[in-house]
Amino acid sequence: MSTTEIAMETSSFEGDSELYRSVSRGAVFSLVLGLLGLFSLVTPAFVLLPVAGLAFGISAWLSLKKFPNELTGVPIAVVGLALNGLLVAGAPLYHIYVYATEVPDGFERVPFSSLMTPVGTADVPPQNALSLDGKKVFIKGYIRPDSTNSGYRQNISQFLLVRDSNNCCFGD
Repeated sequence: MSTTEIAMETSSFEGDSELYRSVSRGAVFSLVLGLLGLFSLVTPAFVLLPVAGLAFGISAWLSLKKFPNELTGVPIAVVGLALNGLLVAGAPLYHIYVYATEVPDGFERVPFSSLMTPVGTADVPPQNALSLDGKKVFIKGYIRPDSTNSGYRQNISQFLLVRDSNNCCFGD
């Protein structure tokens, strides 16, 4: 094989190959934060993840436009931006809707903190709790029966009310 044939063969490969472009890390972070941000539909504190994902997505989009020959990942950035944008707008609206509709008609929402006995006082219910006697109230939490109530179908005369901190596996 002569040097002319080798040069012609090499030049034909160079025209067909594409230069390596790195996948944008910001686009990948945006998509990952968007997927983790789906937890913001369960717990409002996770809304910070889609906010950060939106920032990474915007940064990635700008980098992809500025360096099109060095970076790739436009579809990843678009999906990350869309998912994070939906979660940033949708998750708070979902939590507002749940809060506004969780109390049944005819019931009054009572915060758990208003039923707590102040530290250092006698084991007597606070006046706030006594004023609710006979009223229909909605208290978000769990009821744990007293240990003296054994049996499946007995009436519960005493119980322990446990606060719902939205991180229990037993429900919302």
